[in-house]
Formats: sequence, C-alpha cells, structure tokens
Amino acid sequence: MYIISVKEVGPPSTPQEIKRLRRQNMDMCLKMGQPVVYRHLWNEDDVGEGLARKCPACWDTAYDQVRNDCLVCFGFGFASVEESVDPDLWIDASGQVVDDATPSAGWVRAPRYGGFGESVLTWLMEPDVAVDVFRISDQGTMVRTFDATGVAPWFPNLSDNDLCVNVQLSQNDYSIISTHDRFQLKMVQPITMRGFGKRGRPSGQGGQAFRVAQSFQMSKAPTNTSLYDVPVDVA
Repeated sequence: MYIISVKEVGPPSTPQEIKRLRRQNMDMCLKMGQPVVYRHLWNEDDVGEGLARKCPACWDTAYDQVRNDCLVCFGFGFASVEESVDPDLWIDASGQVVDDATPSAGWVRAPRYGGFGESVLTWLMEPDVAVDVFRISDQGTMVRTFDATGVAPWFPNLSDNDLCVNVQLSQNDYSIISTHDRFQLKMVQPITMRGFGKRGRPSGQGGQAFRVAQSFQMSKAPTNTSLYDVPVDVA
C-alpha cells in the first residue's frame, strides 16, 4: 500500500510559517506537476540505522555480491528489516520466494520491501527536455538519457538514486490506472528556511533548518533494466 503526501506539512511543533510554505509548494506541485510513485533505494546508511539489511535471497557473503535477476532486491543488494505481512511468504535455501505455510529448516521470512522502501504517491514538477541524447553507460554501451531539473514538495525526503515512476490516476480518487516512464533521482538538493525561534539554539551553534521544498535532477531509466520490474504498490 502506498501513502499519499498531499496533506503532510510536519509535526505539531512545526512553525505555522513553515507549514504555510510547505502547503503552498504542494499546491503548486498539485496544479502544475505530475503524479509519481516514489520509492527510496535502500543503502548502507539505512543498514546502519536498522531499516535495511543485506538481501536474504541473493547476497553472497563469499564474493560480496548479488544476483542481477533476484526477484527480492532486483539486483540492488538490500531489503527491508521489516518482514512481509503475509506469514506464508518465505525465502528457501535456493534464494527463491515461496508461498508455503509449512517452511523447511533454513528458510527465512521474506522481507516486506525488497530493494526499495515503501511506496509514496506524490507530485513532482518535471520540466520538458529533449530525450534524443545518448551517453556511454558503465557497461560501455550507448543509452538514451533524459536529464532535467525538477521541483518536489518537502516530503518525502528524496535521496540520490531513488526511483520515481510516472503514473496516471483515476478521476475521482488516487487509484493508479497505469504506469509510464521511470526515473532515478540525482543531485537532490533540499530548499530550506533557517531560523532560531524561541526554542532555537544559542547564537554560534547554528539554527534549525526547515525543509520547505526540494530540487533534483532526474535520469530516465532504460526500459531493459530491472527498475521496470519494481512494483509501484506493495502490500
């Protein structure tokens, strides 16, 4: 299940001025932007924070690598610490996800989110740019690129390499009808308002930064990559 970012403006302790700026930015993205499903790519920082782990299905401790065809992490090597809500989903000894109410010895519970975090439905302002630009990939092949600078609301907190999927919504609710282009984010930059306020720290120790928006660049993913296998909605 995905969560929707439309009304999220921060906890009750957030100053009203910051909430107003965040709400205005979201209204602009709703009016001028594109609905997308955002999914955070797990990384080593998430492992350190206890949110993610090495993929239990394909991680090879001997060679310190993963399988590109893994259906759990999609070849990115990480999965959520949180387990699947389905108690019958397991990962067997061969690294395959099986649905079995009577697991065998050595099987482990399947993670709830593999490779990417929970789905968030939000709106991004994606400028139009030319798509007939090619570059050399890491594998030495020519791939078509789509790079542009966009603007996002303050929530969720975007990071480099995260996945955004353009979607079409139904007219009367937030149900997803279809999915379209997929992008990976890069050069994410928060747009913040800095101030002290009554509960701020003393001068010389720095103020608290309130994020009101975010800017980023987006790179269109080639259609033959595992990014197109990542589901937009996860139970």
